[in-house]
Amino acid sequence: MKKMIAVVVAALLLGGCAMKEFSSSPLYSGSEEIFTGEVEDRVNLWPLAYWREPVGSFAWPFVSWGKDHFALRPLYSQYMQNRKGDYDEFNILWPIAQFDTLNDDYRFFPFFWGDLKEKDPYYALFPAVWWNDEFAGVFPFFWARGGGGGGFCIFPLFWSEWFADGGFWHTLFPLYYYDMSPKSEHHNPSGYSDFWTLCGLAGYERREGEFRHHRFLPFYLWDCGDFYSIPYSRYSSHRHLRNRILCGLAGYDANTNGIYETSWVFPFYYNDPKRTLVTLVYGQSKEDNAEWLLPFYYRDDNRFITPLFGKTKHADWLFPLYYRDEDSFGSLLYGHRETTTQTNRYFAAGLAGYRAGETEGGWLFPLFNKKSDADFAEKSAWIDSERLPEAITITKDANLKERLFGRAIDAQSFYLDNKQTYLLLVDNDRYFRGDIGWGSSTNRYDMLLEHQRGNKLFFRHESERRVSFDTETRAKVMDTIESQTWFMAVVYESERKIDRIKGSEYVCHNVLWKLWDLERENGNIALDVFPGFTYDSKTNGYHKVSLLWRLFRYENDPEKGIAADLLFLPVWRGKPTNR
Repeated sequence: MKKMIAVVVAALLLGGCAMKEFSSSPLYSGSEEIFTGEVEDRVNLWPLAYWREPVGSFAWPFVSWGKDHFALRPLYSQYMQNRKGDYDEFNILWPIAQFDTLNDDYRFFPFFWGDLKEKDPYYALFPAVWWNDEFAGVFPFFWARGGGGGGFCIFPLFWSEWFADGGFWHTLFPLYYYDMSPKSEHHNPSGYSDFWTLCGLAGYERREGEFRHHRFLPFYLWDCGDFYSIPYSRYSSHRHLRNRILCGLAGYDANTNGIYETSWVFPFYYNDPKRTLVTLVYGQSKEDNAEWLLPFYYRDDNRFITPLFGKTKHADWLFPLYYRDEDSFGSLLYGHRETTTQTNRYFAAGLAGYRAGETEGGWLFPLFNKKSDADFAEKSAWIDSERLPEAITITKDANLKERLFGRAIDAQSFYLDNKQTYLLLVDNDRYFRGDIGWGSSTNRYDMLLEHQRGNKLFFRHESERRVSFDTETRAKVMDTIESQTWFMAVVYESERKIDRIKGSEYVCHNVLWKLWDLERENGNIALDVFPGFTYDSKTNGYHKVSLLWRLFRYENDPEKGIAADLLFLPVWRGKPTNR
């Protein structure tokens, strides 16, 4: 493979360069998860070529390959869609030709065919000829068959379909539509016919030979005894006769005996003699024993409100001097709110204050604001425990399955946060949560501690630590840390992953995307610097330095010895140092 790369690279050096493919180059994010080859064996001639087993590319997107695909774009490509077995998708001059054996779908434009495995094939010569087991067509004529009925279409003007029971429908779009279904003892005991014309503006519906609905819009619509038009409408319910004038701006309701009940002329008045009278400024409600004269006052059994002074059953105020109720008091200089579990006090009309109780902290607007659960520090220390804290109780009961989504185990859950904001821009927020099995299996108790600092425009650091405890032994079985840091989005970015149980660590740093890229995994180092410089170091003493792959390369492998290349030619081979 490396000999083939050298030949192709030589051709590329003579022929120019192009972009590289994300999934087969250092630009791919999370590359440690898809590559199987050793990082020190990669070939970095970015942007001309890149290779790291098992994927590579030359002048992306023209040539790329991997375990599940090979592509010589735009001429040919093949893919393993389910990532196992044989190749099951083939493309030639995509999208002109595609052969998808997995989904049994094929085309060689303008020919389309498929569903051969199901013995229910379809064929098409786009857009002229169409055929499957239910319909066929030679554009613009189409016809359907089977099931005792049929259909015919002259696309898109005329459509007609008939059924085994004698029913049919046909339309000359957009002028005419008629649908008729005869009486049927089981499926349609009443029978019906529908007709419309003028794109549906006029038409009727008939059931059991009688008109149920007819219309000629926008002039009128009659539906089962109800009548609608712009100047006047009338309709009824089981208790009311409703009359509307000018699309409902005025009207009155009466009961089924014709006795007047309500009337209105919007927006001037609404009158319900039994309950309410409302005009533009004055109103009264007999149900609430209330009356009002806007904007001067409102009164009912429990309230009296004016523009400045107000009083309710549990509070009173004199705007803007003070407000008072059973739990709180507020004024321009000082205010407080107190409950059995929380006390908040504020000063200078709320610009400064402090919290005490279940939530603690304080604020000085706009400089600082802190809001934290009082037991955050105590409970967040649980994540360092080697065993599940005794404060977390585990309940096991087969009867829990019915009310806990099929789970026969339950435990105390919690969600805590500690939020701090500076100058309305910079955050220092921490979140801590714990519950049964939300991050893994239901025989685990999972905890997550998240920490976010900075802001996304300038500097940002995010980290999360996940731990899991076995619900049987209460011992810690997972402890991982992941963090990410970036400065001004793309200027600098870093990523870190730690597994404290396995003792593994992965760290990645890059500047200006891939101008400078460093990966470190369990003490092994891989460095890429634009253009084409690489450095590799392993904990067993292995070292390698290269420029443009083998334009210059020096490699010292304790197992294989020393190798040096210059201008793609071997200039030195040494013996292994550990023999």
